[in-house]
This record gives sequence, structure tokens and C-alpha cells, in this order.
Amino acid sequence: LEKFNHKVYYLSRNNSGKISKKNFEKAINLQPNGVIICTPSSFHISHALFFLKNKIPTFIEKPIGVNVKEVKKLRRYENYLYVGYNLHFHTGIQIVKKLLSKKSIGKVWNSKVHFGAYVPDWGKKNEYLSKYMLSKKLGGGVLLTSIHEINYTISLFGKVDKIQALKITNNNKIKVETSIELLFKHKQGIVSNISLYMFEKPMRRFLKIVGEKGKILLDFNNCEVILFKNNKTSVRNYSDNYIKSFNLSYEKQMKFFINFARNKKQSLINNYKESVYDIYLIEKIKKLI
Repeated sequence: LEKFNHKVYYLSRNNSGKISKKNFEKAINLQPNGVIICTPSSFHISHALFFLKNKIPTFIEKPIGVNVKEVKKLRRYENYLYVGYNLHFHTGIQIVKKLLSKKSIGKVWNSKVHFGAYVPDWGKKNEYLSKYMLSKKLGGGVLLTSIHEINYTISLFGKVDKIQALKITNNNKIKVETSIELLFKHKQGIVSNISLYMFEKPMRRFLKIVGEKGKILLDFNNCEVILFKNNKTSVRNYSDNYIKSFNLSYEKQMKFFINFARNKKQSLINNYKESVYDIYLIEKIKKLI
């Protein structure tokens, strides 16, 4: 935001992630054009409601919340909120969507979605982030913190009819799920296998889509989309750096939100329903594991 020459105010929170009512009132008195909620997931709903009730455009970092019951409290304010799924703005994902819309590989049969990283290493740079991701009380666990993969899988292939899930235990002392294998049977017949790991070295992130005429591979690590078709391989590089490619998606997303905050008459892409559906799926998955 500061990069785009906007004045930014920060609300301080205590060690448990809570923000005092006094600080909320100070924020309202500043008459902000927009608000960004990036507190731990378990506080998203209560923090967002304070601003949404005042009809202030509110950006909520994913996930929207931790359970469907709480998330439904935001329904009446859905035209004033946006949930931060930056992968919708990621160049690699956008290229894949174009290839699918052109039916480049014909009918899609199945997909493989993978995200693995070693969260304990993140604590060396940001101890609070590492603790939050592994805390049940704060809304941690691989399903909520790595919800991007579930979200973009649904965005690409549609809603789900059947789910299978297997939890992988990496540490018995950790009270949240740290690694999981998911199988989705989408309503249109496509099968997706999603692997989410919190204890994988080195970090690996990719999407593979198999169809009747070929295959698409989105390699996030190497910033390239590869199309295999008719015994030929075409490679499109969209960036020269993983971090740079994601920073660009964050910038595009924030510009989008700023434009709405500046002019409330402009239509905001309403992703409330897709955000609630993601939480609905996660609740179903947790019952299976």
C-alpha cells in the first residue's frame, strides 16, 4: 500500500492476536477508505465485522474464517468484503486458465496439485508466523493455511461430489493436521489429487493437468507453464523468480482492492460464496481424518 503512495495505519495487537476495542474505535475515527484484516484466522470474523458494520470496504486475508457457522455472520456484508486469494492474480494460474478455456488438451481427466514446505524453517525468519500455522487456537493447520490449493482447484474444475482424505502425522505433539493427501471427485467427473505438506524439504509447488490430448504442467518453483501436446513440448516462462512472481500477484490483488475502496460504486468481485465453500469443504475433510 505504501508502495502505491497510500497512507497506512496499523492496529497493534497483543501476543494472543487480540486487538482492543479502543484501538478499533481509533481506526474508525480515522475514516479509512479500506481495511485489511491479516490477523490470525480465528480472529478474522470478529475483526472484520467491526469495520463491515460501518460499511468500510474490508480485505480479509485467506481463509475467510475457521468454520461455516461463524463465516455466515458476514453474509449481509458480502458486497463490502474481499477475501485475499492472490493466486487468482498469479500469472501462471492465469495462463493455465486460458489454456483450459481454449481446450488445449481437450477433455480434462485428472489433476495433481502439490504444495510442500518446511514450516519450522519459517520460524527462523518469523517466529510468530510459524507458531500461528501450527496452532489450533489461532486457526492453524495445513488445510486452512494452505487453502490456496483447494481454492484454485475448485476454481479450475468446479465443485466436489466426493472426498477422500488421509492425514500424515509428522509430529505427535502438534495438535493440528500438518500434512494431508486429498482426493476430490468433481461434479463434472474430473479427479483431483491434492497434497499439502508442512514438513517437506526443499519447498515444492506445482499443478499438473492431464487431458485426452495432452498435459499441462504449472511449475511454480521454476516460473514456467509447460504444454505437452502432439508429441511436442512448449514452455512459457512468466517470471525469473518465484518470490517475484508471487509479489506481483499480491500487487495486482491490492491494486484491485484499492480501486474498489476508492470508488464504492465500482463493482467488487464478490468471492464470499467461494470462500464459504472452501471452509465447508475443510469442515467435511476434518470429519474424515
